[in-house]
Amino acid sequence: MRITEVISQPEPKTYSIGDSHGEGIARTSNGQIQNYAHGGRASTNSSNYSGEYDGHPTGIDRVPPGSCVIISQGCNDAVNSSRANIESNGGTPLVKPERIAANVARLVTAATSRDCDVIFVLFPNGDPKIKPYYGGAYQESVRTAIKSAVSVPIIDLEGSALADGVHCVPSAYRSAGARALAQFAKRALVKEASIRNGREGTVDEALQAKCEAVREKLASVCEDPQQQKIIRACLINLSWNETDRIYSSPSLQVVTIDQEEFADAPTAVLVWLIAHELGHIVFDHGEVAQGADSQNQELEADRFASELCVKIGFTKAPVWTWLGRRKNELGQTELERQQRLERDPANADYFKNQSHPTIDNRVKSAGEVGMELSKANTDQIDWLMSHIA
Repeated sequence: MRITEVISQPEPKTYSIGDSHGEGIARTSNGQIQNYAHGGRASTNSSNYSGEYDGHPTGIDRVPPGSCVIISQGCNDAVNSSRANIESNGGTPLVKPERIAANVARLVTAATSRDCDVIFVLFPNGDPKIKPYYGGAYQESVRTAIKSAVSVPIIDLEGSALADGVHCVPSAYRSAGARALAQFAKRALVKEASIRNGREGTVDEALQAKCEAVREKLASVCEDPQQQKIIRACLINLSWNETDRIYSSPSLQVVTIDQEEFADAPTAVLVWLIAHELGHIVFDHGEVAQGADSQNQELEADRFASELCVKIGFTKAPVWTWLGRRKNELGQTELERQQRLERDPANADYFKNQSHPTIDNRVKSAGEVGMELSKANTDQIDWLMSHIA
């Protein structure tokens, strides 16, 4: 059972629309995000819809329908209003933040109406001591209004290191772009799963609800706030006929479960396995083909799962006996066959180079933190189900 898998970038191209923050995100993306932004322009400028700038097209009307779009706008609106107000000694009133937010939301709507998948990147509150007009209470009020007006996911640049009092350092733009690409890929996976579900059958809603309840229960006992946040952000994706019965995609924060395989899984098995996959995501494990590094990742995810299960209140889960319950033509279970091979001294070097530790090593590792991965405990399972429901 391979646990981790990195899913490739979705086919639709990704474009950046808007101001210089949008340009920064595109220019630090190593070509993954097309720059269709025009720095220094407010949300009402026509270049947000169609234009040319610095040798490339700009605007949402130039983007193919169905694309992934990153929009960053509103900063220059706030700056222009602040400048006019300050330079006129208050003679020119500040533009209401809600008006700026409405103009920004109009641009977002123009993108979504073209069947684009849209993420909004919110500009940071700048430092007016370094860059006049680019920060302060008014700019924050504009940021707040935009948060309320925009109906798509938001990546907030607030708190990023600033290079000049207004623009972020390249690493911050690169990080924001990577987060946006990961979210686009995550939603593409959900969309594909929805299409596949329509072809192959309906989602087992009871299992979906149960898995999501398990995820929430695991998050509630996790004591690290950042890890708790990651767990709650993870998507549980039910699918069919998976080569790997359950696996995770750390870069996308998705756990995929074959619903036919796990429809009748004991709750304790399901909890431990979901916790294991969440461990891969929490620790951001990369794709390592085999050997010690891969096995160490697996054991780290195992320990994470076992520790959370103990915190929930149960210490036994028949993980390996349940996963290896199928029998071959000789009447031998898959678990028995696997352990016979792993325990043969002649195969020691072979299993040292595999992607996963031996079952005996995984059972031993779990036992070190108080978890037994062999025998079922009906009382504990019944208790657990009552607390997850």
